[in-house]
Amino acid sequence: MKNKSYVGIIIRACLIISCILIGLCLIGNDMYALIKWAGALFILGFSVLPLVLILFKDGGRYSYIFSKVIGLCTLSYIVWLLSSFKLVVFDRESIITVIIIATVISWSLFYYVVRKKTDKSALVCSLSVTEIIRSILSVELAFILAFLLITLLMGCKIPATETERLMDYAFMKSIYKCDYFPPLDSFAAGENINYYYFGHYMMTYLSKLAGVNVSIGYTLALNMIFALSLIMVFCLCNIILEDMGIGLRGRLFGGVISSMAVCIAGNGHYFVFYKLVPMLQGMLGIETDKKYWFADSTRYIGYTPVVENDRTISEFPSYSFLVGDLHAHVIDIIVVITILSLLYAYLIITKDKRLDDEKLTFHGIAHEILNPYLIIISFLISISSMTNYWDFIIYFTILSIAILASTVYRCKKIPRIIWLAITKVIVSYLIINAVNVLFMTSFDKMFDGIGIVDHHTMLHQLIIMWGIQIATVIIYMIILLNKDDFMGIRTGDNKFFLNIIMPDLFCLCLSLCAIGLVFIPECVYVRDIYYGSYPRANTMFKLTYQAFILFGILFGIIMVRVSVRLRGVLKDVRLQRIKTSLILIFMLFLTTLFYFVTASRMWFGEPDTLSYKGIESDSSILENMGDEANVVKWIDENITKDEVILTADGLSYTDYCVIPALTGHPTVIGWQTHEWLWHNSYDYVKERQQDVSSLYSGLSQTDRLNLIDKYDISYIYVGAKEREKYSDIQVDMILECGDLVYTQNNGYYFLVKVAE
Repeated sequence: MKNKSYVGIIIRACLIISCILIGLCLIGNDMYALIKWAGALFILGFSVLPLVLILFKDGGRYSYIFSKVIGLCTLSYIVWLLSSFKLVVFDRESIITVIIIATVISWSLFYYVVRKKTDKSALVCSLSVTEIIRSILSVELAFILAFLLITLLMGCKIPATETERLMDYAFMKSIYKCDYFPPLDSFAAGENINYYYFGHYMMTYLSKLAGVNVSIGYTLALNMIFALSLIMVFCLCNIILEDMGIGLRGRLFGGVISSMAVCIAGNGHYFVFYKLVPMLQGMLGIETDKKYWFADSTRYIGYTPVVENDRTISEFPSYSFLVGDLHAHVIDIIVVITILSLLYAYLIITKDKRLDDEKLTFHGIAHEILNPYLIIISFLISISSMTNYWDFIIYFTILSIAILASTVYRCKKIPRIIWLAITKVIVSYLIINAVNVLFMTSFDKMFDGIGIVDHHTMLHQLIIMWGIQIATVIIYMIILLNKDDFMGIRTGDNKFFLNIIMPDLFCLCLSLCAIGLVFIPECVYVRDIYYGSYPRANTMFKLTYQAFILFGILFGIIMVRVSVRLRGVLKDVRLQRIKTSLILIFMLFLTTLFYFVTASRMWFGEPDTLSYKGIESDSSILENMGDEANVVKWIDENITKDEVILTADGLSYTDYCVIPALTGHPTVIGWQTHEWLWHNSYDYVKERQQDVSSLYSGLSQTDRLNLIDKYDISYIYVGAKEREKYSDIQVDMILECGDLVYTQNNGYYFLVKVAE
């Protein structure tokens, strides 16, 4: 048996080496950066591996993947906290020092506790050391293979400024250049980033640890999130299905389906408007010039048909990955999947610990309230609150529901259920706020209360968008709560949940939460700057994005769980109908998987036209700049960290403000809509825009010098966008403000260093 284990380890190690060698052939030198990035992530995971072995002791071979995210969140937070208090500089040396200290402490404590503990089964998973190594190598093999394939695909097109890539890049560049936190806002001189930047910070932290620049780190971060999400969903589903008693083939099938449902699938809009509607139009002889574009599936409600003042967003992960959006909601995907995994582990590990024992001591109550799982989950929810605040609201609610369900499951006394559940929720909330208090105190929130919706989604639109998912969970709940006990899962004597087993209780909670996230935007919305024209757009976007993830995780689990129970059913007509409905739903789901194929062809081009272009995320932007790109290189090489460089302001999603974004040097005002959102005030943006206009085209040199002092401007740049926007630009007066330090194309592009 031992020899077989060693052979398995050797085979997996050889396969990993083979993947690396194949990667060198496919993507060349970019593979070295990918290896460094994967290595940095491995180090972070290894440093907290003892904690993961304890937390996921029943997760066995599937649990290792979560150590990567737990290590990233924990160790990056420590560096961020120390740097926020100016105790350490945010550099690679500080990062490595903290990792070494944390690793030594983590493994030393683990060794000490395991050595002293009599009942070692309470501490570690049941796998042997060789099995643990083999499972780690299996995960690393899957991760590197997925990472490589995704990088190969994403490297076929490097978008320029079509999406929010430039803004995300600006965040990472500013963070990369800063010594202490909070980082400066590249789009608003003199201001710190007033956005949930912690996710961008974690990706920048990884860039520094791996020793790669932001241009490469941006792309690798996005590809890593894609790869990790696929594998983490697969592992979580395997853990749940194994606890449901499902065999290996069923677990593999369910894990693959859920991974694809979360990361690859589109929504029902794709099938209806890309296949069904054109087919019907052809049959009826209806001619139309409108053709399906893959982004249409994220802009449906309020657009088809047009409903004024109710344009909404219904984005999902596969779209985000394809367009290269490293935005807050995308970065947080790996965090929220880890939260769900830990929450499930908490429910499983505590399910047999009854709360009705009259001898429950003060120590037992304290341990119940300050459970290590709840502490770590609360910590990760706090990380989510600093990464994407909407996810804090969503997953704190899910945590609260799970705490209540767990308490009810384990206790029959209603008074004890109430005070225990409420106390645990309050403690979790306090932990979350203790962790993020430093971040939130330097942050101005971007919303202005709750509003009641004036428009509602049409019924057929809800069916198109969510019919597959909601029908699936409804079938699951009908069978799960069937009074005839069809699922055969009654255990114990708890009357509240018909004695369903904990894995099903967990899935039931997620099902209800996912449905709730779909219908909340039909009732209320959060007021922000889009209140006038698109009041519920942001609310629907953020809530249904998480609903899509929850439904995706559940889909593979439910398909396997219910199919196994329905196997061999022939006589019961009602169950036969359910079985037929499930098959139909699965077939419809398969059509959504082709979204990724269609969208890839539309975005990247036809397969025979594709070629690998690399992983430098700023390459297309610099290429579009032509000769002007040289100034970016000059600034990086010659200007120190925090000096303000004046450039023209512009609308969001345009080629304006490229220089502050790519260099990390602040300008007076950048993308209009984004700064308006971040400061919740158009007057703030308008005042700065007027000042920029005066700096470039004003006739008073005195006013110009006063504005230079007001914003502490060190350099004034004049290039193509400045000349385009300010047709009456006062070149001679700008040159009088200081010394000409850079010029190109006979003075068409130039940079003036302001006299001190």
